[in-house]
Parts: sequence; structure tokens; C-alpha cells
Amino acid sequence: MLQDYLGKNLELLSARHKGTFNFIKIFLNQFKESDYIVSETKNASVTLSVNDSEGKSFLYHSRYNPEREALQIVEGCFKNETHAVVIGNGLGYSAELLLDRLPRLNYGSQLFIIEPDPFVFIASLKYRDLTKLLSDNRVVFYFGTDAAGISEQWSNALDWSVMEGLAVVEHQPTKSRFADFFVSLLGNMKHLANRSRGNLVTLMNVGSEFHTNNFMNLPEAFFLPGADRLFDKFKGIPAIVVAAGPSLDKNIDLLKKIKGRFPIIAVDTALRHMIANGIKPDIVCAADSSYENSLDFVGVEDETEVILAAELMTHPDIFKVFKGPKMLVSFGGGLFQQIASYREEIGSLICWGSVATTAFDLARKTGADPIIFVGLDLSFYDGRLHTKGSYSDDILYEKLHPFTSIENETSDYICERGHFQFMGANGKLIYTDTNMKAYKEWFEDAFVKTSAKIINATEGGIVDKSVERMKLSDTIEKYFDKGTDVRKILTEQIGLPVETNVTGLIESFENIRGKIAEFAKQIKLLLPICEKLLKKMETDNVTQFHGKEQECFATAMELHDRICDCAVIVPWFASLHTKFVTKHTSDVIRLRNSKDATNKKWLKVVMHLFSEFDSFANYQLPLVDNAMFELRKKCVKI
Repeated sequence: MLQDYLGKNLELLSARHKGTFNFIKIFLNQFKESDYIVSETKNASVTLSVNDSEGKSFLYHSRYNPEREALQIVEGCFKNETHAVVIGNGLGYSAELLLDRLPRLNYGSQLFIIEPDPFVFIASLKYRDLTKLLSDNRVVFYFGTDAAGISEQWSNALDWSVMEGLAVVEHQPTKSRFADFFVSLLGNMKHLANRSRGNLVTLMNVGSEFHTNNFMNLPEAFFLPGADRLFDKFKGIPAIVVAAGPSLDKNIDLLKKIKGRFPIIAVDTALRHMIANGIKPDIVCAADSSYENSLDFVGVEDETEVILAAELMTHPDIFKVFKGPKMLVSFGGGLFQQIASYREEIGSLICWGSVATTAFDLARKTGADPIIFVGLDLSFYDGRLHTKGSYSDDILYEKLHPFTSIENETSDYICERGHFQFMGANGKLIYTDTNMKAYKEWFEDAFVKTSAKIINATEGGIVDKSVERMKLSDTIEKYFDKGTDVRKILTEQIGLPVETNVTGLIESFENIRGKIAEFAKQIKLLLPICEKLLKKMETDNVTQFHGKEQECFATAMELHDRICDCAVIVPWFASLHTKFVTKHTSDVIRLRNSKDATNKKWLKVVMHLFSEFDSFANYQLPLVDNAMFELRKKCVKI
């Protein structure tokens, strides 16, 4: 006799996974038992048979012993990884087994369940007690067949810094039903894994730069209007996205014809060349933390008719020297979580390695249609790196000496990196590098998911899929009458007062500062004691502590755990000490799962954390103090 668990499971789902609950509610009344047939198995469990729209039938689990079948699947895929992805959940047998085997980390999602058919999930809610899955905060659910969207959400939800291996469990009956989805999903996940590992390496190298820039820019940026104000304000209006590819030189003058009628959104690397040619974009996007990127604004700092759309991590020189109006954007990281509750919406945009992705996402979210690209070569078109006047030229000029030339330096750069070939529209081979090839693939995938028409008026380069190629002159002629008064819309939106609660923000910073200072104070007291304990273990060959020594060891362990569990401090700590936090997390996971975890090993790990945290506190406290001081000065002026 089948039992009905729907009410119980929905209650758990609503409590722990509100978004999933709201999504599943939409499909509940459409669920057909005749198409999703659940029946008892020989061992008194349940199995599922699905009849699709083409009349095909798919048996999802064994009719005899689905638990034993799931055990064989999991044992074949799981090799003691810290995270797992289940593609095709069925009735949840494999996911439950994985949950028992995954080590419990301090925080973060570890089991990602992807089910392309929401009705299969409804069947599992109705006929299986899913308490274990639905009540565990390590589990995340995704539904549907949007491979790119799901993989992007998965990548954002996964803490790559603590992952030590990812098990991928594919449910074969689901794969038979959704073969193309599986191929696309796994391809996207692999691509994102490579990107995220690259991002982690970037954080390890320049994470402190990102973090420091956030605090340096905050006193000004907090009071800026957000990009959210422009969302849906240009519905049905053509927009131009200007990237900095070499072909921009071809048609840059044509942009004068639509200035003021189409919003022109440019990347920072194109700004100097545009100004030199008498064209002022309406918005210029900046998102790079490096000093080198700030050079794109040298000589164009006084352009008061151009709006700077910048992220908090942008190099502070850009915020400092640019005299025109500014607008804040967010990529969702950095201090965004801290400041979001204390001001009006900022507006989240994508940054996928290149600021051109940000400019495109801004155009997309304004509601613009069509979105017209120029300068999006993503290749070494015409044997060049960028459009004229970019800081990349400045860097190459620095390499010149009497026995070389700018052409030789450019050629060497291309020969060293241009490993990929594409056929251009003119029938000639075009070379590109690994990064630009990835950007090409990202854009072409994003174009498919964009409701607006996408026109590539670059007249060069390698972006040719899911896009209409047109000459810029023809594009302007076709859509000219769809223009609007761009300046009027921008002035109205950017000029409105910004709603902020700066007092609340300062109070939240003071709270975090207090926690950091208190932890640092306790570390200064405990670290010398730990050093004595470790010395005693090494000289006297002691393996266990007793009495006061045991109390000191327990106190040190307890402080270590409180630091690691402090959700408001760990992100700041990890930003400044990414390499250490990544390794430390791995060391802790190993010790917690090891039978040979001695007091000596734990003591070394704890002391290393104390030492690093002390260094963190010495750097972080002046940083947050300065930010609070500047914020208070702004309050007085306001």
C-alpha cells in the first residue's frame, strides 16, 4: 500500500527551501499520476515509471531493490569527495546515500541535485519520505533544462575554495530522456569549473587588492545611484555596446549619427579612442582592480557628460580622478552583502572575465532592443590587440628599445598566445587566445538566452553564432527611427537622491570590527601558551594533555572553531588570506576525517590560524576604521 508524504514533504520544503517550494507549487496541479506511475517494489520500496509525450516509457528504478541499485551507482562514482552533483534525482535514492557519505563542512552547499523534470520531483515528494534530503542545509535543488542557467547557478553556489573533489552521479534513465541536456550541462559545468579554478587562482593572487579597493571606494560609492535605476528604462530602444577590439577603428565615426538617440555603453578600454574621435559614450563601464586598467582614464578624467558605471573593486584612482557622474554596479561579491541592506538597490550585473560582458548585461537589463555590438572582435583582428589608444599600447610602448618596434612587440605577443584559428567573414584566418575564445563561447551562449535581438556590427572578429551580422551603417539606417532622448532619461534617473542608511552601515561595521578585535586580543593571549604546549610535546614526547594544559588546549580549539564559524568575518579573512584559508580548510577537513588526528597535529593547525588571523587583524582594522571615518565625514557634509 503506497503512503502519501506530500503534505509532510512540502512543509519541510517550505521551511528549508522556500524558492524550490514556490517553484514546485506552480506544477502541483498539473501533475498527472497516469504519466508518472509510482508502484511498490519487491522489497516494499517504490519505483517510478514515466510515460513521455511521444509514448515512450522509462523505468526510473529497479522493481526489486532500488536501494541496492542506488548503492551500486554511488559506490561506482563516489571516491570520498567533499561535494557531489546528482544529475537526475528520480525518487532520491542516490542523493540520500551521498548525503550520508559527504563529510560535513563548517558551511556551504555540498550536494547539488539537478532534476530536469519537476514532475519527477513531485512524484518523489508524494510517495517517499524525503526528510533527510529536505532538512539538510547542505542540499541545493535545481530544476528544468536550461543547462547554461543551472550550471551558472551551481558554480555560484559552490565554494570552490573548500572543495576537495566533486563526484558527479548521472541517473541513466533521466539521461536517456534528456540526452542533449546532459551533454550541454556537463560541458557548461566543465567550462565553469575551469573558470572558477582560474578565479580562485586570481583571488589567491589579487584577492587582497579586491578587498582593499572595496573599502577604499566605499565612502564615495555607498552614496552613488545604482545601475538598478536604469533597468527597463530603455525598453524597445536600440543600444550600442562598444568593445575595444581592433575593428572599432573601421566604423567609430558612425556612432556620431546615433549619439543622443541610442544609449551608447562602452568598455573602459575604448574610452580614450572614442573621446579622441569626438564621441562621448553615455556610459563607460569599469570593473578592473588593477592600476594598469586605471590608465584607460588618463587624459579623459574631465568628461562630465559620460557616466562612469563602476564596481566597488575597481581601482580607487578611477573613482578619485573621474569628474563625471558615477553609478554603482555590483557583481554580488566583496562588500555587497554588507551594504545591500543599508541603501537602495544597486543592481547586479554579470562580469564574466571581460568588462564587455558587464556592458552587455547592462544593455540587456535596460530593456534595450536590439543590442548592437561594435568592436567585439575577441581576436587579434588585423594583427592588433585592441583599438588605438588603449593602455595595452602604453604597456607595449614601454618595451620598445632601438632594436624593436611596436609592430614586432605586437607580433611576438600574438605568436605567443594566438593558438586558436577561426575563419573570418572575409575568408581569412583570424587568431585568438584561450581567454578570448572562452569569451566568444560565453557571448554566443548568452545571446541564445537573451530575448532582445542581437546584432554584431563589429565588421570583423569571430563572434558569429546566435547573432545577426550587419554593417553598422545599415543597422543605423534600419533602426534610427526607434531612438529616443537618451540624455533626458539618464539625467532623470541619475539625478534623483539616493536612499541610504549610513548610520546602520557604520554600526554593522563597528560590530564586525569589535569581533575581529576581540578575537585578535584572545589570540595574543593564547598563542604564546600554544607555543609552550607545542614545545613541550616536541621535547618531552607528550601526546596527551592533562589538567591546566588540557584546559588551555580546549580553549584554543574552541577559539579556533568560533573564528571559523563566524559568518561575518570569514569572507573578509578569506579575501585577504585566500591561499591560507583554502589550505587551512583542507587541513581541517582531513584532520576531522582522519583516525590519526593527534593533539600535536591539531595544535599546529590552530596556531597557524592564530598567526594568520593576527596578521589579518593588523591589516583589516585600520582599513575598516578609515572607511568608517570617511563615511562619518560624508554624513556631516550631507
